[in-house]
Amino acid sequence: MERFWTIPAIRFSAVLAIGSLLVGLAIQLAVQQRGWGDFAVGDRLQLSHGWLEIEELDLTPEPGGIISDEALSRFYSRQQQLAEWLSAPTLIVERQGNTVMLQKQDNANIKLPTLFWVQLLVGLGALIISGWVWSLRAGDKAAGWFGLSGVATLLFTVSAAIYTTRELALPEALFRWLVGANVFGASLFGIAMIALFLCYPLPLRRWRGLLIAQVMLFGLWTGLSLAGQLPAWAGVNLITLVEMLVIVAALIAQFVVTKGNPAARASLSWLGLAVLAGAGGFIALNALPLVLGSTATVEQGVAFVFFLVIYLGLAAGITRYRLFEVGSWAFTFLFYSLGAFLLVLLDAALIFLVGLDRLPALGLSFFAIGLLYLPMRDFLQRFLRRVPQIKTHELLDAVMQVALAPSSHERERNWQVLIQQLFDPLDLLRIEDPSRVVIGEDGIALSIPQVAGVPAMQLKYPQSGKALFSRESKHLAQQLVVLVERAVVNRDAYEKGVAEERVRIARDLHDDVGARLLNGLHADEKSLRAIIQEAMADIRSIVRGITGEAVLLADCLADVRAESMNRADTAGLIIEWPIQGYENSGHRIDYRIHKALGSMLRELLSNTLRHASARKWVVEIHVNGDALEVSATDDGKGFPENVLKGESGFGLNGIRERVRGLNGECSIKNTENGANVTFCLPLK
Repeated sequence: MERFWTIPAIRFSAVLAIGSLLVGLAIQLAVQQRGWGDFAVGDRLQLSHGWLEIEELDLTPEPGGIISDEALSRFYSRQQQLAEWLSAPTLIVERQGNTVMLQKQDNANIKLPTLFWVQLLVGLGALIISGWVWSLRAGDKAAGWFGLSGVATLLFTVSAAIYTTRELALPEALFRWLVGANVFGASLFGIAMIALFLCYPLPLRRWRGLLIAQVMLFGLWTGLSLAGQLPAWAGVNLITLVEMLVIVAALIAQFVVTKGNPAARASLSWLGLAVLAGAGGFIALNALPLVLGSTATVEQGVAFVFFLVIYLGLAAGITRYRLFEVGSWAFTFLFYSLGAFLLVLLDAALIFLVGLDRLPALGLSFFAIGLLYLPMRDFLQRFLRRVPQIKTHELLDAVMQVALAPSSHERERNWQVLIQQLFDPLDLLRIEDPSRVVIGEDGIALSIPQVAGVPAMQLKYPQSGKALFSRESKHLAQQLVVLVERAVVNRDAYEKGVAEERVRIARDLHDDVGARLLNGLHADEKSLRAIIQEAMADIRSIVRGITGEAVLLADCLADVRAESMNRADTAGLIIEWPIQGYENSGHRIDYRIHKALGSMLRELLSNTLRHASARKWVVEIHVNGDALEVSATDDGKGFPENVLKGESGFGLNGIRERVRGLNGECSIKNTENGANVTFCLPLK
């Protein structure tokens, strides 16, 4: 059983069950005491022994505002008289000279006032939020005191909701019991809050002794007040006022203790501000004026709303400052638990109040939860857990500024600027490379590995020391590292491509244009013109490659064919090169294919002229879909065996490499009457 109780969902279910039970009892009790309508000062009620006129004292909503013992005793005495009169089934009332007979309404027709529901909402909301924190951190003393404050809030709001919204009177015993519950709850709230700030966010010096002292002081004071051993002016309002002053003193002490601890100071500032605004607002507008003998600025039931500020502030503070070491993940637990609770509650209401059968009631409950609660839950979760971030396009731009920075110094500076924008840490330190993103020191520090040549660093105290690093922070940092690394890889690939393109252009200029112009220096006038034309053709080809211009396959082959015919004619070699098979091809080829195709055909012709001792060279070219098939055959003496094996023959090995680089296939072999080279290239 003890192990079963350690499950957070079980503890939270118990909290919800207790809260529902108390609220249900309060509603039932409030309904039973009503049914006559409102009364006003001056109304006269006919009793068995005569008439009783309603006084302003009878309509006092909060007896704690009565500071005279005599007046308080008279108030309770008259409440008993009026309650006895209200117990009759019919009443005779004289209003403004007219006598009327009133009939008590049936309970089913009674509607409770808005102020009643407001007070119940405050108490139940306080219990749910404080019980949520306690159920997740049941072993933590600070969470325990905070959970007790929620119980106290429910106690004093539920009891006050019944007697502050009464129609006229309650039986004296019930009234005193409800006021006692209100006084006890209000005092218990102050005791719990003082205890909380004695040990949270950091334990004060001798906090246990101070805790015992304040519990004994306010416990004894409250007990004497409830027993009627103290004058009326020393009752609940003065007790809560003094408790508020002690809370302020504890907050000041915590402010001193948390100096030099930004995370603790941030938690204290947020929770302390919520308590001061909530409890302090109630004291200033309700309790303090009554202690001074004046009228409350705000009616007690309305002033209770200030207490809800404390618990809503804590819910927001959990997402930002991890109050009580509870992360924003806890909202998932809260919303799912409340969803299950609402489902059961709605199902019961449809069965017992509306009278639906069980299956339709269950189906309607699921429909209502799915249609209304779940979308609202998702919206609230996104709203409460949102983390301020720069916009997506700004983030991508900042990442690219890191990856594309021209120097390592500028890259490091841009990286630090991006980190500062996203996390706003107080400290940014260089550390040894942790190899991955790591949260340390209970959320105070975030370590980021080196990226893009920027040294590893550790961030401390995010959001200017007002928050702690969370799983969302870690995930964001991991995404940043991946984005920058990918951008750097792409940048390196681009720069490598640029460098390779420069080398290729330089090689083509040197090997082709340079070689032709060098040959032109030693050529006769007849050959010089052809050499210059060939050099110009090479230059045009290189320019097309630089500009990315694609050329028609037929035009490329026509240029190479014309050049080959001129060279063969000079050497006395016969060329058979039919244009059938590609003359109508509409394919355009880029510079790489253009350059490789021309170079390989020139190399094959040169090899035939120099080594084959051939009389005829036959070239057959066909386009087969998106593939170009080229076959060159001569009637010479063929290739030596070592050339066929690739052991020598620089020119032919170069052809093999070019074809392989274009994802093509190449075949070099001897025939019965010479040699044949065949290769196939993809045109896309």
